[in-house]
Amino acid sequence: SSSPQSWEYFGSSVVISGDGKTLVVSASNGKNGTVSTGYVEIYSNVAGSWVFKQRLYEDIVRASGSFGAGLAMSFDGGILAIGRPGLSVSFPGATFVYLKNALTGKYELVQTLSLPDSTNRDYFGQVVVMSDSGNTIVVSAACKTTDVANRGGIYIYTRSGNTWSLKSAPSFSAISTDDILIGNLLCANNDAGSVVTRSNKGNL
Repeated sequence: SSSPQSWEYFGSSVVISGDGKTLVVSASNGKNGTVSTGYVEIYSNVAGSWVFKQRLYEDIVRASGSFGAGLAMSFDGGILAIGRPGLSVSFPGATFVYLKNALTGKYELVQTLSLPDSTNRDYFGQVVVMSDSGNTIVVSAACKTTDVANRGGIYIYTRSGNTWSLKSAPSFSAISTDDILIGNLLCANNDAGSVVTRSNKGNL
């Protein structure tokens, strides 16, 4: 961390761009002032050394938000998605999409992804994955109630211009009702054409 403090959980999530030039590390309990909101730090590889470039916070200061719990990045590091699952009972989760400004090298917020029917503690944004191009972003909500309490789910967003729209949310109603917390782990191939998730029982 550029300015470490105790109990920040720095390193709780880490992602590196495919080209090896950008490293992103979260401190999901890091402080914004005196409030434990979570933050994300961005480092660039300069001649083999990692140099701090930027720290990101959510625009609204929220205690126990766990900003940075989920991280995903495009291959070239130009697109960054940050999940904030909203572990507090007072607000639902969200995922924030940033684009890297080619002139300044800074990441700028362009969109906030959320669910229209989201409730508190859905854990939307706990896990985030992205295609190499950044054109597809997949976000989990591992505690979302659908056909079963805390069944969980995954939500697939696709890009048009600088906007990502919800394309699909696969149904898991055909599997056993004992399988809950779907989305607590996500994996995707390079173009995110195939996505793998699991339930609390490890079933895929």
